[in-house]
Amino acid sequence: MLKMQPPSQQCKCCKEFYLTKWFKTKDGDTCFFCTNFLPMRDTKTTILSSIDHHFLWSGEISRKEYYNHFLDGLNIWCNHWHVSTSTADKTTEETLRKVQDWSREYWH
Repeated sequence: MLKMQPPSQQCKCCKEFYLTKWFKTKDGDTCFFCTNFLPMRDTKTTILSSIDHHFLWSGEISRKEYYNHFLDGLNIWCNHWHVSTSTADKTTEETLRKVQDWSREYWH
């Protein structure tokens, strides 16, 4: 039995494929990562340190799902633009992927 793949779209800037939900930008053709980050300015460390800020502004409910999709997309973007990954970045990413599936609804 074939597993359905989530819908994806190609970014007009980096030409990589991301989940369609990462194209909620002004033009709708540029991915979230190319819209918000510059490979010559942003390091993976600075981007990872701002993940919670992006989650809060996203309106998403599940932190675990958002973090995993964000990290998957970030890895694609970093590989494309040759943004290096340090050992500390790998450790941070592993920690973020283990975030428990609590949501905003937990606090209400």
